[in-house]
Amino acid sequence: MFQKVTKTARRLPPLNALRAFEAAARHGSLTKAAEELCVTHSAVSKQVALLEAWLGRAVFHREGRRLTLAPSGDALYREVSSAFQRIADAAARASPRHGAVHLHVTAPPTFMMRWLVPRLADFQLAHPAIQIHLSNRRDAERPLPEGYDLAIRRGHGKWPGMHAVGFMDERITPVCSPRLVKAKKALRPETLHTMTWLRAEMRPADWEAWLAHAGVTAQAPRNALYFDHTYLALEAAIDGLGVAMAPLQLIDDELQSGRLRLLFPRLVAPAPGYYIVCRKSSQGQRAVSAFIEWLRLRGAERKAASSGDG
Repeated sequence: MFQKVTKTARRLPPLNALRAFEAAARHGSLTKAAEELCVTHSAVSKQVALLEAWLGRAVFHREGRRLTLAPSGDALYREVSSAFQRIADAAARASPRHGAVHLHVTAPPTFMMRWLVPRLADFQLAHPAIQIHLSNRRDAERPLPEGYDLAIRRGHGKWPGMHAVGFMDERITPVCSPRLVKAKKALRPETLHTMTWLRAEMRPADWEAWLAHAGVTAQAPRNALYFDHTYLALEAAIDGLGVAMAPLQLIDDELQSGRLRLLFPRLVAPAPGYYIVCRKSSQGQRAVSAFIEWLRLRGAERKAASSGDG
């Protein structure tokens, strides 16, 4: 039996109007609010006008297409946004199945296989309501493809219109099978061209970058094998087919098990690091922020472990 409520009913503004206002204020755009709510630009505009009529004052300043919050709208937005978040959190706690948040993440395949997936259970334990969808989709024209919330990319952290957080440095050095090392005694960087190079087309500049770091004049190897991805080149190195240029952060298991060996442990070259990239409009979303912070902490742990090893 429900207990009878005797208190006076709350005087609330139209809830659909509040929802449209909150989305428009968060995006700073009626068009983006309409896209999020799956309605037309006109529908959002009418809902905002309805709210302003109910309040008796404007919530936005409009200058052409530019939309900024009026003082009354700013105060209302902060309260409404917080209230909506509390409602969403309460719904998630009441019904985890309906409260699940889907986060679509794209990452390079080698990084995904060798670093991200083995650690992902840690994130799932901490955030059971966030469901991760992984892909290695790339878009040559933009760092974050359409339909994805986050992208892990290597680079220098500057992508126009994007929010990027660096979380792990990159270092590269030649590796090969231990039995290949035994067969090639007294190997030096300047004689490395006498061995078969295993090259990954996704990282075409790694060999030249390492040779320059080692002070060796670049010269073509006597033989080379080419692979789409770094993980294939690494597998070929494990099988003794030649020497691969390896990202140190991604071969911990192979070095510890002895399946791969560093040819020149003191000659390790820096390379563009790893960044987590999202749209500036979504960086404050709870699931996005949680994944970014988790990656940042895992990257810091990896850096501390590397410092301890060195």
